[in-house]
Amino acid sequence: MDLLAEAPSLVILAATCISAVLWGSSILSGAVAGLISLGISSVVCAKWDRGRLVVALSVALLSLSISWWCSARMGMVSPPLGMASGEVVLERSWGKRVAMVIKGDQGAVVAKVSPERSFLEGTKLEWTGRIEPLMEPRDGNPFDERLYWLARGVTGVLVPKEMVYRGDGGGIHYLRSVLRERIQSSLPPLTRGYLLAALLGDRDPELVEPHSRWGTAHLLAVSGFHVGLVALLAWAFPWRGRWKWIIVSAFMWMYVLLAGAAASALRAALMVQVALWGLAFGRRSSVVNSVAVASLALLMYRPWWFWDLGWRLSVVSALAISALMTVKVKRRWITVLCASPLLWTVTAPMISGAFKTVPLAGAVLNTVALPAFSVLLPLAVLFSLPSLMGLPGGGLVAVVPEGAFALWGYGASMVEGLPVLRWSPWMVTLSCVSLGAILSIRFRVSPVRAGVLALILALFVAYFYN
Repeated sequence: MDLLAEAPSLVILAATCISAVLWGSSILSGAVAGLISLGISSVVCAKWDRGRLVVALSVALLSLSISWWCSARMGMVSPPLGMASGEVVLERSWGKRVAMVIKGDQGAVVAKVSPERSFLEGTKLEWTGRIEPLMEPRDGNPFDERLYWLARGVTGVLVPKEMVYRGDGGGIHYLRSVLRERIQSSLPPLTRGYLLAALLGDRDPELVEPHSRWGTAHLLAVSGFHVGLVALLAWAFPWRGRWKWIIVSAFMWMYVLLAGAAASALRAALMVQVALWGLAFGRRSSVVNSVAVASLALLMYRPWWFWDLGWRLSVVSALAISALMTVKVKRRWITVLCASPLLWTVTAPMISGAFKTVPLAGAVLNTVALPAFSVLLPLAVLFSLPSLMGLPGGGLVAVVPEGAFALWGYGASMVEGLPVLRWSPWMVTLSCVSLGAILSIRFRVSPVRAGVLALILALFVAYFYN
């Protein structure tokens, strides 16, 4: 099958993303998406018949509709001016202050306060003060704070005069606070940092710095790797009965909510859910198409996720790895060895565009990092349970994962001296050619047609980051 027949949602996703960057108007954005979709379809299809024409026109119409919807949603932002109470659903450091996301009946706002005035997640509050619109981007500052908070569901800024505690919520956010306190108070440093990242989505600055040098910072962000690992472990458990997929789904979504429901985790969970439905009802779907469907669903729910680096890295990585792993080859170990260099290549421009540099060490370390952490993280949770439960001798048991993480750090530091690369048009070209090549091989697109798509994609990425 060709791309238009097996993964039409990928065409819609590409058209929607490109039009979102090029046009702000919802009408123009929709029209551009429809035209881009037709253009991509004409390039990827070498042979045309009535059936393919109907599919191409349907895909173009869906591209137009979804792009219009996303663009229109982005123009409907208004701060919840009358809101005076809510529950803290996120708490994180923001320079010398603490940023609290507070969700109420009219929406969500962010309050930036001093540490002594902050409240834990799961706390119910009432306040007096004013709510302002989100801050527009400043000239010369590459960080767009408005898009950052919109991607997290926040539509206003709370400037409080007084905040009053009104009890604990008792839901998932309160559970996150309790678990965070237990992890911070009962586990040694490395185990504490890794479990905070894997279970709650919190980043320990002492771990972020070395992992940034090693090119393995994605291990500290809840992503498809973590969601897939939880789903795999839940599936491996000897559940009985035909409703096994429901139990696995429940465990997976509970984990996603506990870990903070980041865009990358939601994308992975939606994709795994589609696969579980396929297993339950005997209908297998294209993995690449499932990635695109999950990504489009998230954009329709919250279009600002497109500007979130985690969402883009998650989608591009999932597309590359799903296309690679579904290419039919006689020796599967070849694709396994190619996975880490391919992921590094396709994500390098985005990482270097955001952080100015990207370490070459990541291409080497990630070959062993994912297999290693697929074992280390479950064992760390298992060996940390006695300490988290306050059992006698729990601290001694927790020494085991601490030593394993220390050993990992020692090994990773040995390749730390590899070069650090800066963003360049050549990096963008290599990334787009690599992604275009693996997709063209997977969907049997001719080299000339794949080259045209890769060139268009490279120009788009270069425009986006400049």
